Amino acid sequence: MGNDTLFGGAGNDTIFGGIGDDVIAGGLGADLMDGGVGRDRLSYSDADSRVVVDMLNGSVMGLFAAGDVFSRFEDLEGGQGDDLLLGDNATNHILGGIGNDELQGRFGNDTLEGGVGADTLDGGGNRDTASYLNSALAVSVNFFSGIATGGDAEGDVFLKIDDLIGSQLNDTLIGSFSANMIEGGAGADTLNGGAGVDTASYAGDTAGVMVSLGNGTATGGHAAGDQLSNFENLRGGSGDDALSGDGTGNVLWGGAGQDTLTGLGGDDTLEGGVGSDLLQGGDGIDWASYAEADDSVTVSLAVSGQSGSDAAGDVLSSIEALRGSGFDDVLTGDTGDNFVEGGAGADTLSGGDGTDTLSYADSDTRVVVDLLNGNVFLGHAEGDVISDFENLSGSRLPDYLLGSNDANVLSGQRGMDRLEARGGDDTLIGGAQNDNLKGGAGADVFVLNVGDGADLIADWEDGLDRIDLSDFGLSFASIDALATDLPIGALLIDLGGGDSFQINSFASADFDSGDVIV
Repeated sequence: MGNDTLFGGAGNDTIFGGIGDDVIAGGLGADLMDGGVGRDRLSYSDADSRVVVDMLNGSVMGLFAAGDVFSRFEDLEGGQGDDLLLGDNATNHILGGIGNDELQGRFGNDTLEGGVGADTLDGGGNRDTASYLNSALAVSVNFFSGIATGGDAEGDVFLKIDDLIGSQLNDTLIGSFSANMIEGGAGADTLNGGAGVDTASYAGDTAGVMVSLGNGTATGGHAAGDQLSNFENLRGGSGDDALSGDGTGNVLWGGAGQDTLTGLGGDDTLEGGVGSDLLQGGDGIDWASYAEADDSVTVSLAVSGQSGSDAAGDVLSSIEALRGSGFDDVLTGDTGDNFVEGGAGADTLSGGDGTDTLSYADSDTRVVVDLLNGNVFLGHAEGDVISDFENLSGSRLPDYLLGSNDANVLSGQRGMDRLEARGGDDTLIGGAQNDNLKGGAGADVFVLNVGDGADLIADWEDGLDRIDLSDFGLSFASIDALATDLPIGALLIDLGGGDSFQINSFASADFDSGDVIV
């Protein structure tokens, strides 16, 4: 038991790591190596010639690897030759060592560290990181141009790499068109996110950093001397961080420590992490998020005294929306118009006063939710207790959303959804893919946006209900020209590109400008 480093030396060795995060090097010979429980590294750091190791199928080649049999390893390390190291479908940390190595992460969120030499880093699927944490010299890496120079980065080639970690020196790190996370590490670094929604990370810092996206200042710990540009999000470390956004929508993660997160303008998401944090939203619709918490939380926007896991001791200011953990949370709104998303777990969710929205946007399974009687089934809705919500937003899958007898906004998001609004003057937004919409009593508005697909309006009250086609930018005359009667007694408005409204029990003779919002 414990974190061990075990070397077999020459001969056919049998090595068991047991419990703990172990490093095991069999050396020469046909070795049997079992990492055991924990995060374990299979190491060929003493190999002075090429090794080929495939963690997925267990195949090995090369003088130092020939005949080896291994199991229960998460990480892999090469030696001094031009190695080919392949991960499996889990999360791997692969280190090339010295030489012109090829590292392939395959699936999983992998970290690839080529080491000295001109290496090829191929992330494969999921979200992968190129790391230069152990480079003895500063590095300059530009994902946009593909050029890497200095230290361990010299001559490296990147394939399907998303994120980047610099050395402990003064690095220049530049992102690409996609969403990148860039961590400069220690040193006065020049960090440029590039295009896309990018994150400047100080996750490895323990001293506490003060970073502002609004004015570009960075002080304290690993942030000292850094120059930041083109970043939308920030991630702190385990110290007491002060992170602030700008005038756009930012995501700020505090990490461990007593952090102060300030969103300023825009619709921001603030996740304080472990510790008593101050979350200040500012202007816009701002979220206090506990999505990364390792246990349930109890959070109320109406009263102070948050509790449980990452929420314990938190102070919330100018926050309009709450996102829970993957456990059984209690989330409560205030007198304003709030958004509440419980996440996984059997949550108790209350909107409070105001016009509040219950969201299941992140559910990985379809949901069935009824605002009238509080019945909830499937996905993240399973086991939830809901109250005091007027509006409802579904997942990316085929949901069944039912309103109350009040005025509701029902939004299906993605998926072939079924929306039923009942009474009240309701707004129904099917979202992407082909949806079935039923407004019920009241003056209802059915919304179709560009790319939403072919939606069906199952009930229509002429003179009360309207369709909202404003996203298409067409006049009523143009829309009227696209309307045709169907033999089944329905009106079809075909807007092209796969977008259409079919309105049952309605005819073109009764269709006029009062039926449409343009």
